[in-house]
Amino acid sequence: MTPQGALKVIDRKKNIFKLAQGEYIAVEHLENVYNRSDALEQIWVHGESTESQLIAVVIPAKDWLKENGGKEALNKPEAKKAMVEELSKTAKANKLKGFEFVRAVHLDDEPWTPENNLLTPSLKVKRPQLKSKYEAELKQLYKDLKSGRK
Repeated sequence: MTPQGALKVIDRKKNIFKLAQGEYIAVEHLENVYNRSDALEQIWVHGESTESQLIAVVIPAKDWLKENGGKEALNKPEAKKAMVEELSKTAKANKLKGFEFVRAVHLDDEPWTPENNLLTPSLKVKRPQLKSKYEAELKQLYKDLKSGRK
């Protein structure tokens, strides 16, 4: 909303969704902001209308992965926490609002490409395919958030 009360469209309609508390999220904008971090190669920010927090699937940068325990660390809570902290720094530096902060992540080391059908030829993420691929992980992230784990 502009100060004059008008709606300003900043993303494609299909890439905007509403969180449980009623806040609208322009997800491509957030992904562009988070992609400024040197800690990651790729990010897909996800939210549900029944949830109040954002989660993400992140392909970490090779250097960040080496510094944080290598491939074996992908599923360790310490590495996930370190990535969330890195994303929070980026969010703060870019003045994102609290509801735009990613609260939990799943780390993966398989980059998304047009060949594995997770990116379009113009290198945009294919949200339905990513949601399908990471469905179990997304459910677990929300379950962990509700129980207080990240």
